[in-house]
Amino acid sequence: MNDAWIRFARENNAGDERTWGPGATYFSQNSSAEDNISSAHAAYEGIRQVQQGCLSTFELEYTCHSPDEQRWFSMRVLPFLGRPGTVLISHVNVTARKWAEETLQRRDLILEAAAHIGQILLSDNDLDRALSSATILAGQASGQDRSYIFEVHESRSTGEIVMSMRHEWVREGIIAQISNPELQNFPIAQVAPYSYNMLSRNLPVCELVRNLPESERSVLEPQNIVSILLMPISVNKRLWGLIGYDNCHAEYVWSAGEMAALGVVAASIGGAIARMRAEEEKTRLQGQLQQSQKMEMVGQLAGGIAHDFNNMLSVILGYAELALMKPDLSPSLLADLKEMVKAAERSADLTRQLLAFARKQTVAPEVLDLNETVAGMLKMMQRLIGEDIDLNWRPKANLWPVKVDPSQIDQILANLCVNARDAISGVGKMTIETGNSVFDEEYCSAHEGFVAGEYVQLAVSDNGCGMERETLARIFEPFFTTKELGKGTGLGLATVYGAVKQNNGFINAYSEPNQGTTFTIYLPRYVHEAQQTLPESPALPVARGNETILLVEDEPSILEMTAKMLAIQGYTVLAASTPEKAMCLADEHAGRIHLLMTDVVLPEMNGRELSERLQTRNPDLACLFMSGYTADIIAHRGVLDKGVHFIQKPFSITELSIKLREVLDTTS
Repeated sequence: MNDAWIRFARENNAGDERTWGPGATYFSQNSSAEDNISSAHAAYEGIRQVQQGCLSTFELEYTCHSPDEQRWFSMRVLPFLGRPGTVLISHVNVTARKWAEETLQRRDLILEAAAHIGQILLSDNDLDRALSSATILAGQASGQDRSYIFEVHESRSTGEIVMSMRHEWVREGIIAQISNPELQNFPIAQVAPYSYNMLSRNLPVCELVRNLPESERSVLEPQNIVSILLMPISVNKRLWGLIGYDNCHAEYVWSAGEMAALGVVAASIGGAIARMRAEEEKTRLQGQLQQSQKMEMVGQLAGGIAHDFNNMLSVILGYAELALMKPDLSPSLLADLKEMVKAAERSADLTRQLLAFARKQTVAPEVLDLNETVAGMLKMMQRLIGEDIDLNWRPKANLWPVKVDPSQIDQILANLCVNARDAISGVGKMTIETGNSVFDEEYCSAHEGFVAGEYVQLAVSDNGCGMERETLARIFEPFFTTKELGKGTGLGLATVYGAVKQNNGFINAYSEPNQGTTFTIYLPRYVHEAQQTLPESPALPVARGNETILLVEDEPSILEMTAKMLAIQGYTVLAASTPEKAMCLADEHAGRIHLLMTDVVLPEMNGRELSERLQTRNPDLACLFMSGYTADIIAHRGVLDKGVHFIQKPFSITELSIKLREVLDTTS
C-alpha cells in the first residue's frame, strides 16, 4: 500500500485503518473491506484473476461515499510485465462523467414525462384529475422522494396570500403530507418569504434546506427534507402556484438540463389552467350572448308584429268610430260598436307594451326629478294596487336628475307595482324608494349586468310570495308568466326591461321564495353639457379599520366579494356560508369579534336569530344586516326591528366602508 492509497482510504472513510494503514497489503484491505465500499470483494476477486493469469485485464466502476458526497471511481488492473504474480492497479475519479451521464438520463426521463403530461392536460377537462396525474408522473421521473402541487390564493378570512397543498406523490417509505393541516392555508409571505419572493419573480427555488431561512427550515426539517426544488406555475403571467420536488435522503444537486425539463412541466400545467379558465369564461360569455341575442330576436319579432298590428288597429278603430257617428243606430248595434272600440283600445295597449319591449316606441326624453315624477303618481298607484296593500314612499334627498320620457317612468312604475300587487296575497306592503348609486369597473366586473357609472335608482319592493332562482332567470322574457291562464300576458316586466334598456340603464331583481321581491332600476345620471367640462370631484376616501368581522352570506360569489372588500379596508375577516359555520368560527376564534355582518335570509335560521344567539355569548357584538330587499320591507316582515343597522345589496366599497365605521364607532 503506497502513500497515495492511504490518503485515498482516509479521505473516503474506508473503515478500520488497521486494514489499510502502514504495513497493510492491498489484499488485506479488500478482503476485510466494510460495506461502505460496495465493490471491494469484486475488486479482490478481479485482482486474483489477473494475478493468476486468468484475465489479461480487469475493470470495475464503483461508488464510494465520502463524508460530503457520493463519488464514482474507475478501477483498472493490469499484469506487471516481467514480474509474474505482480499487478498494477489504478483508480481514477470519474464522478463528473457519471454525474453527467445520470443527469442526461434523468433529463430525458423528465422530458418524456413532460410530453405525456402535456397530452393529459390537453385531453382531460377535469383539472384536478389532470393535475394529480401530472404530479405522479413528474415525481417518478424526477428521481426524488416526493412531488407536490401547491396553489397560491387569497384567504377569505384574512385577505392574506396563502398557500395550500392540492396534490402529492411520495415514494414508498416516505410519509405523505397532503393531510398535514400546517400545509393548508398558511401565509406564504410570513412562513416562506424567500421562496415567495423568488417564485413571484418567476424564478425557481433550488436549495439545500440547511441554507434556507429559519422560518422555512422549521417547516421543511420536520418532514426530513434535505434538498428542495420549487418551480413556479404561472397563469397569464401571474403566480398561480408551484410544483415542488423533495429529497429526504441526500443533498441533491440539480443540473441545468433537469431544471429546464421540469420547467417544461410547470409551463404545461400553467398553460392548461389558463386554457381551462379561458374556456369557462368563453362558455359564460356565450351564455350571456345567447340570452342577449334571444331577447333581441324576440324583440325584433315582437316589434315588427306590433308595428303592423298597430296600423291595422288604427284602421279598425277609425272605421268603428265612423260607424258610431252614423245616425239611427239600433241600441244593439251601438253597444256592439262600443265593445269593438274597447277591444281595439285594449289591443292597442298591448301593442304599445310590445313596442316598449322592442325599444321601438317613440319617446320624448325630458330632464326629470324622479322624486317629483313618482310623487305625482302615488295616488294613482294606490288605486291600482288596492286598499289592502300599504304603499310606502321613501324618496332620497338631493337626488340626481335623469333624462327620460315621463310616460316611460309611468309605464315602468305601473308595471312594477302591478307585478308586486299580484305577488301579495291579501294584506301586504309595498315600498317605492329612490337613491343615488356609483359603480366602478372593478365592482361591475364582479356583478353581472352592472355597468360602471353614476346612476339614479328606483326600487319597488314587496313582501309577497317571492320567486325561485329558475323563475327569476326568466322574468324579463316576453310572454313568460307564472300567473294562471288568462290572468296575465307576460309582457309587464318585458316592457320594463325594454324601457330601461332604451334609456341606457339596467335593472336588478332580488327575490327569495316566501320572502318577497325587490326590483331596482338604474337610470344614468343626467349631466348638463356645460357641467361635463368641470373637473371631477375627488372620490371620498375609503374609511379603514382594523377590527375583526364575522361575515355570513350563503351566496358564494357575494361572500367572496364582500370578504375582499372588507380585507382591502384593513379588517380581519372570518367568512362563513351558513349560520352553523359562523357559530363554529366564533367559538374557535381566540380574539375578540367586533361585528357580525350577516345576510338576513339564510338557511337554517335567519340573520336576526343568528345575531341573538351570538350576542348571548358576546353581548358587545355589533351587528350589521344586509339584504337585497329594502330595510323597510325586512322590518315590515318582522325579521328585523326598525332602526337596526342595515345595508342594502348591492353596495359599493365606499358605501360599505362608511356604514361599517358608522356601526363600529357608535357601538364601541
